[in-house]
Amino acid sequence: MDGNDQNQQKPKEKISDLTIISERINCFIPSIGILLDDANASGDFSRIEGIAKEQAAAGVTYLDVNVDTLPNAMMARIVNAIQGIVDVPLCIDSVDPSKLAAGLMAYDYKKANGIPPILNSATESKSVEIFPLRQKRDCGIVLMLSETGTDVDGLFYRALDAGFEPEQVYLDPSIIPFYADYEGGLKRTLDTLERVSSNPDMVHSLIGLTNFVQGLPREIKKKARLPLQNALLTLAMERGLDTIIGDPEVPYKKLGDGDETLVTLKTIASAKDMSDVCHLVLEFCHKFEK
Repeated sequence: MDGNDQNQQKPKEKISDLTIISERINCFIPSIGILLDDANASGDFSRIEGIAKEQAAAGVTYLDVNVDTLPNAMMARIVNAIQGIVDVPLCIDSVDPSKLAAGLMAYDYKKANGIPPILNSATESKSVEIFPLRQKRDCGIVLMLSETGTDVDGLFYRALDAGFEPEQVYLDPSIIPFYADYEGGLKRTLDTLERVSSNPDMVHSLIGLTNFVQGLPREIKKKARLPLQNALLTLAMERGLDTIIGDPEVPYKKLGDGDETLVTLKTIASAKDMSDVCHLVLEFCHKFEK
């Protein structure tokens, strides 16, 4: 083997039944927020375009785009810039229905090989503003199920009534960060995924996998980030999860039954007493402080 062969990286193995929506082009990632601010001010999108090319080359199915800290016009500009450089379809991400509309109206279907974008996302309270966008242009939708009192079935079937096809609807139960889960959030997420997978009309479920490790102390996060994400991914895919918003460069994998982190999450998910959950979370984190 010559030097060139030795320096070649071994391709990362992908989970064949998992769709990855890239999370990188998001203004709430500090380093990316700076680049987006600069692009908005200067009109030079080359560095954002470079990130889009890297993520596309890594094999993502969609590129998520979030510019919520910037004006609505920036959503249209960033959609145009990215579609000028890659043909990967976009997941247009905003809490603001007007930004979703701006991105949708700017979207070029031909440049994405005819694949419609996904709008991320609609809560029950905002669905009245967002669902009508489906009548304007073809798109998918992420339904965020985190609002208290959300009627999961009702929200899903209203999306179908608004014109979305079942395969265009992604149900997101949301996930509470591991370090802050003192109220049974993990169990609720897994239970919701089971409920979604038990309904034959519901085709896709989705979670933002990186959200699970937000808030971890830096030294713990360095060591625990990947084990926690893979453990959650394993439990979630056992309950029908097929899509994540995540990083295609991360070596996600399903864990074996004896994996220590997986066992910990299973124990947390089945705990009846929230004081036990707190103890398990803190005990797990202390292991990674050493």
